[in-house]
Amino acid sequence: MAFTSASLDELLEMIGPEISSEEHVLTSTDDCNLWVRQYTGRVVEPMLSKIEGIADIMEIVSPLQHALDNTYHRAYDSEQGREVKVRHVFGQKGYLVQIIDEGKGFEPEPIIKAFQEGKEQRYAHYNYNGWMFRTLNKNDILARIDSSTKPPTGTTVSIAYLYKTP
Repeated sequence: MAFTSASLDELLEMIGPEISSEEHVLTSTDDCNLWVRQYTGRVVEPMLSKIEGIADIMEIVSPLQHALDNTYHRAYDSEQGREVKVRHVFGQKGYLVQIIDEGKGFEPEPIIKAFQEGKEQRYAHYNYNGWMFRTLNKNDILARIDSSTKPPTGTTVSIAYLYKTP
């Protein structure tokens, strides 16, 4: 299962009792790739490397990077100085990351359906030919997208990763 209709509460229940959480507020700059890569490289990767149940950190980092890229380019139309909240929740059974913006929002349902049906070429303009969506579909990661094009606008992408047990 990749995209899910599970609520945030259900995703939090899946990752188990919370061990710890962190929230970061990022401000976009003119070099999107730089601030996204600095954040994931300096903050996220070291944080995730301490968790035994995560087999491949890039399974989490890649979709996170692409969600942040999409926020900058799509939600904020590459506007500098806009804030994005990133919330990390570490549970006993898994990890949840949320990317929260107050951008223009979009209708995710047609895009999710197209990727689930293998018709992603229709949405090839979404960041690296839809790479974020394909990554989520290829890995055992649960993702939920809540977005509104009506005030208040914005998007919350929630990505839950259940720890792998040996």
